[in-house]
Amino acid sequence: MPSMIFNGSAWEFQATVPDGTTNGPLIIPQGARPVGVSVGVFPAAGATGLVELSLSPRSEVEAGAGRWLPWPAGNVTTATLDALVGPATAVRLTATGGAVTWEVVA
Repeated sequence: MPSMIFNGSAWEFQATVPDGTTNGPLIIPQGARPVGVSVGVFPAAGATGLVELSLSPRSEVEAGAGRWLPWPAGNVTTATLDALVGPATAVRLTATGGAVTWEVVA
């Protein structure tokens, strides 16, 4: 399971997800929840990325039983930024058609 790194002022994460795989779940640290989460998705040419978020309890997400909702931007094929203004337990990204890089700051 990937994890975020605290840089002294914010939690950060970056990864490139290969075609046909899902990266995550990435648990959002509890202290970051009140300020929201920014997610940037950068698909390679011909690739599509889908970010999903979970509001399920952390224990369910970690056990593989969390429920997932697509982020407001849906499937994206170009560089896209969105902010989750409410709390989320975790996020994940699925790449299809090529590699997709994503960055998360909380």
